[in-house]
Order: sequence, then C-alpha cells, then structure tokens
Amino acid sequence: MKPDGVQISVVKRAEDGRGPVFRLAEMKGGKKPSRAEIQLFQPVKDAVKTNIIEEDGVGLSPQNGTMIVPIAPLGIETVRVSF
Repeated sequence: MKPDGVQISVVKRAEDGRGPVFRLAEMKGGKKPSRAEIQLFQPVKDAVKTNIIEEDGVGLSPQNGTMIVPIAPLGIETVRVSF
C-alpha cells in the first residue's frame, strides 16, 4: 500500500452484503491530503466512499485494479469495493 502513512484499520463485510468494506486511516498528519493506492487480492472493479454507516457517497475510479482513495491528513475514510 502507498503511501506508508495510511493504514487499513478495518476490513469487514458490508452490512447490506454488497462487498467488503475497508476503513483507512492516515497516520502521519502531513500538510496536504494523501492518495492511498491499495492493491487487493483481486482486481477492484468498483469502489465507493461511504460514510460511517455505509451509505454510498462519492464513486472512486480504480486504476489497473488498484483502489485509489484520497485521504486528508489524520483523516479516516470508509470504502466499499466490488470485484
């Protein structure tokens, strides 16, 4: 995973069963937002930012099967993916 300051803090099945949910946390607290690049065990077809109760928000565009998630310094993002 890139960058080094972003960690996956939670991996779980979505409450509605529509794929796995990942919670990411930016730990370094830099001066500007990061762009987390995460390769999973299968190529990602679709990724959607959700809120904490897994309501869909902004769609994300995977690149070459990699999940790309913008994340603010010390921010937390929740993302649901489909393969």
